[in-house]
Amino acid sequence: MATASASSVTAWASVTTLPTIKPATGYFIKGKITNTSGTPLNSVLVWAMGGAGTAAEDPGTWTDALGNYTIGPVPLNNTYKIEANPTYSSDPSLQQGWYLNSLPNNFTTAESSALTISMTGDKTGVNMRLPKGASISGTVKVTGGSACNGCFVEALNLTGSVVAYASTSSLGAYTL
Repeated sequence: MATASASSVTAWASVTTLPTIKPATGYFIKGKITNTSGTPLNSVLVWAMGGAGTAAEDPGTWTDALGNYTIGPVPLNNTYKIEANPTYSSDPSLQQGWYLNSLPNNFTTAESSALTISMTGDKTGVNMRLPKGASISGTVKVTGGSACNGCFVEALNLTGSVVAYASTSSLGAYTL
């Protein structure tokens, strides 16, 4: 990067040795994210939540066009719970949730029910089938009964976290 205050540097000797660069070592978590019909989902954010206090704390990635993802490398003996967030996917109406090794969907909306994965080697087949979410719709009116155009509507879970949001139409209509 050049700036007006940059100093010049003269190299007096050639570099004869370079540092050894070692690729990161560790293990990988691999799987596939689909809807309940088995259609692969592109651009689902997949997190491995865990690994507290390590360089591999909460690593994540996106699914590819075939719904595949690979997280890692993560170190041996770290533990993780896998979360899938379809907000930016090819079908954002699906539920966000956690990996649970229980057919048919291997899915739960409760982190407390999610399977904890201990990294004792590569973990493959960590697949989830995301179900559709419910929807809430209605109309927002201001005092006097006229429609509230562009009003922001949020749905909160029981802990107060936003789980869905929308802006109202010119008629005050919204769907979460």
